[in-house]
Amino acid sequence: MFIGASPRYLNDQTYWGGFERADVDGFYGLVDGRQGWQDALTGMLLNQPVSLALQEVAQRVRGVRPEVAGVVARAIFESDYRDLLEQARHPVLVTQTRADSAVPTSVAHYLAQHLPDAETAFLPRVGHLPNFTEPEAYKTVLNTFLDRTGKHVLAPTY
Repeated sequence: MFIGASPRYLNDQTYWGGFERADVDGFYGLVDGRQGWQDALTGMLLNQPVSLALQEVAQRVRGVRPEVAGVVARAIFESDYRDLLEQARHPVLVTQTRADSAVPTSVAHYLAQHLPDAETAFLPRVGHLPNFTEPEAYKTVLNTFLDRTGKHVLAPTY
């Protein structure tokens, strides 16, 4: 199960991952300067105003220490797993919202083309975390996928 996943977040000459080097370096600057990065990250993850239901996500982001956020951000943005996709041994459900500010919909199509056994589910709302922004729709597509692949597990409620 991939939720708003990307094998590479940085754009290059043949791949559109969603971020230019200057954007990523700008975010690193916010984290290293310890100002404004939490709001920038929360805005990117949710892509909508923080409602009462989404307060938990915002609080979790605010609870991350900047030095930890910097290491994690660099690990995420500098990674490139495109060459590993073909090695997947199990069916994969690629879920994504129709408007994800962190991962363009083209990445979900890329994943579906490069994973041996993948299907995509585009959820109707916005944000990078559909399990939080639209939990019922997310749970429905997850349970449908699990039923179809022979896995019968109750999806958690978020």
